[in-house]
Amino acid sequence: MSNNGTSGYFKRRALRSRVWATVGIALVLLLMGVFGLLWLQLGAMSNLLREELQVQIYLKEDASDRQRENVSKQLSFYSGVRAVRFVSKDTAALELSQELGEDFLDFLGYNPLLASFQVQMKSDWVRSDSLEALRTFLIRQPGISDVFYPRDLLDLINRNIRRVLWFLAGVALLMALIAVALIHNSVRLSLYAERFLIRSMQLVGATPRFIRSPYLNRSMWQAVWGWLITLTLLLVIQASIWYYFPQLQVDELPIQLLMLSVGLLIIALAIGFLSTWFAVSKYIRQKLDDLYT
Repeated sequence: MSNNGTSGYFKRRALRSRVWATVGIALVLLLMGVFGLLWLQLGAMSNLLREELQVQIYLKEDASDRQRENVSKQLSFYSGVRAVRFVSKDTAALELSQELGEDFLDFLGYNPLLASFQVQMKSDWVRSDSLEALRTFLIRQPGISDVFYPRDLLDLINRNIRRVLWFLAGVALLMALIAVALIHNSVRLSLYAERFLIRSMQLVGATPRFIRSPYLNRSMWQAVWGWLITLTLLLVIQASIWYYFPQLQVDELPIQLLMLSVGLLIIALAIGFLSTWFAVSKYIRQKLDDLYT
């Protein structure tokens, strides 16, 4: 085989190794990104579940309009309140009749229901301690008969969400370790095809810093290209989720997606840099006979 043929062979082999290293980085980042999206969607779903829980504030039978307006004003100033709906006695009776499928007023002859406020809280405030503090504050207000929220259901939701988040945290740690190992191996294998080129540079007097420099730059670009491929696929996946489940679009999610993307880029750059540094250093220190193994 001529020198040109040999040189071309090794160049093609090195190019394939670089391409596969970039693809390997992209696949690992995609796996981590999908897991990150799952984490964010779980957070969005938990927020939706929390915000669906309502605090029912029942007014006394003889509550005056002024007392009702005072309660409404107190709720409007409460920072944890997301939405408030006033339900009169007649409206409550009509809604209950529609749920039952018959007019219970004809049977009873009077309306036993109380006027109430239906309050939806912001997700951060939907905790037992926060809602209990709100209940304690409201029950002291004149004109209020009772304040109710589904405490058992709330505790069940929060307990299950914590369990899932702890499980996902454990899986995330395991995946991070796998990602480090896979990206490291991808970079190391791409450099394995160029180990003789590294030795040739040593023979002509190149310093270790000079030898490492082009490989470190290349690893940074491989990480960036792998990240761009991953980012494109993640955006397609997220757009599909929002298309089929528009209720999962929350205000905080775009910022969280940006943070996830930046985090993946930092991980790819850090692992690529460190893996390349150690792999090149290994071939610089290796004896000539060991390069053939």
